[in-house]
Amino acid sequence: MLICLAGLRSIPEDVYEAAEVDRASPFRQFWTITLPMVLPFLMLAMLFLVPIVAFIIILRKHLLRGITFGAGRK
Repeated sequence: MLICLAGLRSIPEDVYEAAEVDRASPFRQFWTITLPMVLPFLMLAMLFLVPIVAFIIILRKHLLRGITFGAGRK
């Protein structure tokens, strides 16, 4: 969440002002300015999120089966 917020805050206001002068609609501003400039930050957030979600899925699978990690295993 913070990574995405940092990405939004990194977009200069001058770009949006230029788009308003060119009469770009809010959707067009989002599609051509916001999304491309925030995309690297979104990819970084996904890079951090995917291993966490995978760990949760594996952990849930083992807990539902009753498998313990460590000494209780034979």
